[in-house]
Amino acid sequence: MRRITASLLGTRQVMLLAFLGISLGLAIAVNLALGDLPVAGQTPQEKIVFTSTRDGNMEIYVMNGDGTGQTNLTQTSADDFWPAWSPDGTRIAFTSNRDGNYEVYVMNSDGTGQNNLTQTSADDYFPAWSPDGTRIAFYAYPAGNAEIYVMNADGTGQTNLTNNGATNWAPAWSPDGTLIAFSSHRDGDAEIYVMNADGTGVVRLTQNTANDLESAWSPDGNNIAFNSNRDGNWEVYVMSANGTGQTRLTQNTANDLEPAWSPDGTRIVFTSHRDGNGEIYVMNADGTGQTPLTANAAEDTHPDWGSRLALPPTPTPTPTPTPVPGLTIWGLGILASVLLLLLLWSQRRSPRRA
Repeated sequence: MRRITASLLGTRQVMLLAFLGISLGLAIAVNLALGDLPVAGQTPQEKIVFTSTRDGNMEIYVMNGDGTGQTNLTQTSADDFWPAWSPDGTRIAFTSNRDGNYEVYVMNSDGTGQNNLTQTSADDYFPAWSPDGTRIAFYAYPAGNAEIYVMNADGTGQTNLTNNGATNWAPAWSPDGTLIAFSSHRDGDAEIYVMNADGTGVVRLTQNTANDLESAWSPDGNNIAFNSNRDGNWEVYVMSANGTGQTRLTQNTANDLEPAWSPDGTRIVFTSHRDGNGEIYVMNADGTGQTPLTANAAEDTHPDWGSRLALPPTPTPTPTPTPVPGLTIWGLGILASVLLLLLLWSQRRSPRRA
């Protein structure tokens, strides 16, 4: 009986087998190489940092966006408060009096690496990160009145931006980094102002006989949330970035204050005393759905909403490069195809047997 050999296969059949072998190796490689990539649509975990007195003094706590996982980050005998997330979620700036006076500190997002940034004899408060994370605004009392300062993220280059005899405090950067909103008594009562990031071009946004303070920009830069006591007690308001459309969001007899936007701009976290003490609440950006996130007998205040809690990288030895599994299997598939071609080529050159 005549033996069937590869010599009976035509050129097209040989090329087809080779193509199938390479395609198989490539398909396996792509499947394995992409297997650990993030799934489309995944979002970073939201975290809220805040101040709490539940341990007897003011400490910096962090929790998930739904109020779970509340964890003390500072754990000192001093007062640590007014926390602010860095834009990338890896660091938290805050105020502390652990060195005798109030200074601006920074720490990693897990509470490690706590470091004094300002190191002055004046009291420094209320840090606010620039959107690119390279600078921090804060207010200080260099000579009896509060002024808005800015410094590099490592504490160098501290510069007075407001430099007038009034009280200026509570800075907040616009999302594009070109403007800083702040509160000031320069016109008699506390009002919301905005200035260029270098301190020029000061413009007043609110104008009434009440006190308006502690502004917070929406992530898209179109709106500013703030506190006002224009209706008899402290409530959370929102207005357009140019000061128009001032609208009350909370409406109760207790004090609601210290608003901060969620990273996607759909919600606002704030402090409320409606339960008899300070608790952290969250609501939709239109004021609906007001819900408590904390519930204890202590004071929980000063919330700030971050996009994620990214732990700082841990130095490790440079790993020895290892082959990527997908590429290894791809290479085996190509090698098998080449060997098949060689086998068929050699058998094609062999003489036929009857």
